[in-house]
Amino acid sequence: MNTHSMENELRQRALLYLTRLCNTHEEAEDIIEDALCVLVQRYNIIEDMFDERRFFYVVLNQYNNYRRKRQVRAKYTIAWDSNSIKSRPIEESENLDLTIDIQCALNRITKDNRRLLLDWWKGYSYEELAVNYRVSLSCMKMRLKRAKAQFLREMEGYS
Repeated sequence: MNTHSMENELRQRALLYLTRLCNTHEEAEDIIEDALCVLVQRYNIIEDMFDERRFFYVVLNQYNNYRRKRQVRAKYTIAWDSNSIKSRPIEESENLDLTIDIQCALNRITKDNRRLLLDWWKGYSYEELAVNYRVSLSCMKMRLKRAKAQFLREMEGYS
């Protein structure tokens, strides 16, 4: 079986499965497209890209991310009445999605790195952070560099 036919077969099976989970064909297609983007970004070898287990793992991961984002979005929009939601411009909706993604990424990094990044974002200098955390300046720079790197790994896909 060649790669193209295997891709189509896996895609159709995943589409049927996700359509049942999402209740709409369009959402299922969007999730599969996102999963394929992740596969292309992460795997260089085309033959291994369509390994069935890996493909469905990434598809389910994308579905879970989609579901979580929808739940968080509902928390933000529950206070607004339906008229104000419809009138919101696309940019605000995209900013809300980015805000949700940033919050999720911050929740996935370690507690110490999250606290350090939030303090740095508040505007503390390296020197002030070093004093507050009772470490040397060079240690603080290294810890902050590692915290930023961990956050950036969690935000992979944004640039």
